[in-house]
Amino acid sequence: MWIKKGIKLIGISLLAITGFLFITMVIIDYKFSRINPNAIYSGCYKVWAHRGFFKEGLEENSIESMTKAFELGAAGTELDVFYDLHLDEYIVSHDFPYRLKQGRILKLQDVFEKVSQRGYFWLDFKNLQVLSKKDAQKATLRMLDLLEKFNLTDKAIIESMNPVNLSIISRSGLHTSYWITPEASAENNFFKFWRDIYRTKLFFLYGKFSALSMNHYRFSENIEKRFAHIPIHLFTVNDKKRVMRLVQKKNVRVILSDEKQFYSEKCKTAD
Repeated sequence: MWIKKGIKLIGISLLAITGFLFITMVIIDYKFSRINPNAIYSGCYKVWAHRGFFKEGLEENSIESMTKAFELGAAGTELDVFYDLHLDEYIVSHDFPYRLKQGRILKLQDVFEKVSQRGYFWLDFKNLQVLSKKDAQKATLRMLDLLEKFNLTDKAIIESMNPVNLSIISRSGLHTSYWITPEASAENNFFKFWRDIYRTKLFFLYGKFSALSMNHYRFSENIEKRFAHIPIHLFTVNDKKRVMRLVQKKNVRVILSDEKQFYSEKCKTAD
């Protein structure tokens, strides 16, 4: 008797949980379908430079590589930055300890002073995820100061995998891209695929981000379908055929590349 009551109670509980999850998913889908992110870039020069153009003996994440990228026709360039709490400065480097440029640390301000008028910037915020809320707020104020000083508020997008701290930046009015690593197909891991989809949607709604960014090999047909109206930023694509296919996709707004693929011809976007 008690066993039957226990089984019945478990069954009712499972039904209640399933119903709650279903209603939650429906609400998330509805709200997500109605958002219209403020994309940083909607032009046809979609291929941007990855850490500047650092071939031909140039150093990545340097003023020289940024300058060269813009000279080659890139509409924008990506660079890696750390926020240094002690200096209250953004340092351009892919790694910590910082990679020196000509024996000195390179500040983001120095890059902007040289090339800020040349195009757009994708800023990969390397240490945002380890900052406290208070420090993330301080970093946001410093970024606002820099972008306003160089008239780049609408020409720079800040990227991070940390949706909570990134939301502090987006809520300040700056463009942000939420870096995700989704399961490409439900066939590989059904639970993880759908968990990733709804977690991403929920964080996107919460954070008020401008775009999603991901490694290009994660941008499968399944992922494209689930985020069809969201601006997508992809990295790092060096195969020319792959680039040309991605350029045609309407919601793919930016593609990073290490190669000279900064096409000047007008792109045709597919519906």
